[in-house]
Amino acid sequence: MKVNLPMTTWGYAILHAAVLIRIKPTSYHKYSPLQLVFGQQPNISHLRIFRCVVYVPISPPKKTMMGAQRRLDICWI
Repeated sequence: MKVNLPMTTWGYAILHAAVLIRIKPTSYHKYSPLQLVFGQQPNISHLRIFRCVVYVPISPPKKTMMGAQRRLDICWI
């Protein structure tokens, strides 16, 4: 990945991703892992919407040999 972040921020990014995984409901249950363990819904009031620019591949029927292969889009998380 080409990201201009200092090495010290990667630990925080991994910890943040782990917390989000514990909050998100699983495909097997309609409850999150934290809710299954503690019996109450996790507090998500501190979470904010995050946006970033991404390049999305263009599907084969819509792309041409000499045209663009990807298009610019915004990812909302």
